[in-house]
Amino acid sequence: MPHKVVVCGAGFLGTNIARNVAASRVQRPQIQLSSRNPDKIHKVLQHTIPSDRLLPPVPLDVTNPSTLPPAFSDANVVVSLVGVMHGSPKDFEDIQLRGAENVANAVKDVGAKLIHFSAIGADPQSDIPYWRTKGLAEDSILRICPDATILRPSLVFGPEDDFFNRFSRLSKYLPVLPVFGGGRALLQPVYVGDVARAVEILSRDDPDVRKETAGKIIEAGGPDVFTFRQLMELVLKYNHRYRPIISLPFQVGMLQGAVLERLPVNLFTITRSQVKQLQADNIVNPAASAGSISFKDLLEKFPHLSPGDNVMPNATDDKTDAAILTQGESTASTDRPFSVFTKREKWFIVGLISFAGIFSPLTANVYFPAIPAISIAFNKSTELINLTVTMYMVMQGIAPMYHRDRCWGYRRHLCPQRKRRFPWNIHSWTHDRSCYRTSNRWSAS
Repeated sequence: MPHKVVVCGAGFLGTNIARNVAASRVQRPQIQLSSRNPDKIHKVLQHTIPSDRLLPPVPLDVTNPSTLPPAFSDANVVVSLVGVMHGSPKDFEDIQLRGAENVANAVKDVGAKLIHFSAIGADPQSDIPYWRTKGLAEDSILRICPDATILRPSLVFGPEDDFFNRFSRLSKYLPVLPVFGGGRALLQPVYVGDVARAVEILSRDDPDVRKETAGKIIEAGGPDVFTFRQLMELVLKYNHRYRPIISLPFQVGMLQGAVLERLPVNLFTITRSQVKQLQADNIVNPAASAGSISFKDLLEKFPHLSPGDNVMPNATDDKTDAAILTQGESTASTDRPFSVFTKREKWFIVGLISFAGIFSPLTANVYFPAIPAISIAFNKSTELINLTVTMYMVMQGIAPMYHRDRCWGYRRHLCPQRKRRFPWNIHSWTHDRSCYRTSNRWSAS
């Protein structure tokens, strides 16, 4: 009888899991996609998964228990990717808690193995709806299906991921890249190929695998730990863009979230809960408990048994732009500042730029937006180009005061009352205006 694996949930993670599990030569499983609208993802996977491995999709709604038994019929393994990133507290409870419970009950009825995706930071006592409902769902799932395995991935990255591609698009449109609280929160990005490989191992009908992982929680993280600010620097580096990284207080982020979370979801959407999440580290707990197993140990203890299984590269042999993020950056253990200038020098630069803008506002509007492009063209730092342009603007503004008629654009004015020439500066402008009010005309030589 074929080994049937149902991937409950679609999107970036579900697509990669389906590809990797379908390519396994250990069980030669058949994959079925099930979500609210699985047809679109199914059409994409038809080009990469053989037809004898890809079953017709079956729609379901985790908030409606009656739709689950038809989708899970004859399933050997169910991979539950139930979750949402945006929504009200009720949405999180309905989908991440009640929906996960519905999936667990349906899996128990068909006698299948359940692999449930949670998140690092899941805690039933948390005041953040995302983490609280994830933690409550874990407790319910292990109560309903004691042999279930729970995966808690950190930030998952790879081609077409949401996190890095989102900030890549933001860096394209924003003149600066903001981080909250200095971007000091720690993250441990894990490559999607490694997560998919772990799911393939967990989905095997292997007594050793079942015994080792039944009822266990696996926290999945990559080999390196980064600060949020370092990840933003890597986004700019591999997109060949130059943007200042500025730090905003968490209070500002909470105000932004209070407004943006009420608008339709878009590129700039951020919620207050997400701002709170950035105040805590998102890394694997080094102190493993009795009910957990190491992600690294799982991959090393149960490797792929055939070269043909390795369809998803790992974080060391993958050469995509996203995978490069974990290569060669682990030596940066401390978060280096974006600027090479001291705080005092920065304030001097700000004052100098403001001073230059007073003299030549038109030049400021023309040159300032072009500074990143000039920096790239001359292969120089943004700060050096900024200072060069600023000094040019200052000299352009003050030159007419000292060079008088030798300066381009200089106009000599003749005072009709005193018959005296003035250079075109603040004093002459004030005096000539008074003369104009008296004589109602300008006299130019």
